[in-house]
Amino acid sequence: MLGFPISKRARWALLVVACAGYTGCSNSGAGQAEPQTPSNVLSPGRQCLEDARAERSPSADAPRRLRVAHILVRHSELKDPVGAVRKPEAACLRALEALSKLKGGGEWEPVAAEFSDSKTSDLGQISKDDVTPAFAAAAFELDVNQLSYVVATDRGFHVIVRLE
Repeated sequence: MLGFPISKRARWALLVVACAGYTGCSNSGAGQAEPQTPSNVLSPGRQCLEDARAERSPSADAPRRLRVAHILVRHSELKDPVGAVRKPEAACLRALEALSKLKGGGEWEPVAAEFSDSKTSDLGQISKDDVTPAFAAAAFELDVNQLSYVVATDRGFHVIVRLE
């Protein structure tokens, strides 16, 4: 069970990312074409963007400060992209892939080293005023050791874990 709310479409996107490159993850028979996606269903990248930008609400009983770590994936359409070359959809899916690895039992440090564009993952103690509103809302709704879904901010896409 995931520690955060996730839509059916987002679960599908997470499965697509987790199965990328793995031939055993198809639900179609051998030699059959993949089923057509209805026009009202978003692509995994679009769904990731939609879910990452969803409104979040910090817990009413959240402490004033908490310790968090994050994985940051930057993209080329940021105000200050600092060498990022991925389009937003690709960056969101990369963050989703990192989340998938963590949910699959991956250790934080190796996953952060592989996926994060941030030099450090441990942000230490933060208050809501120390970070962007979207980051704060996501971080302050987490329980200790709980992972967030992908969160979009003006700095890129984050996967956040509350450490204390």
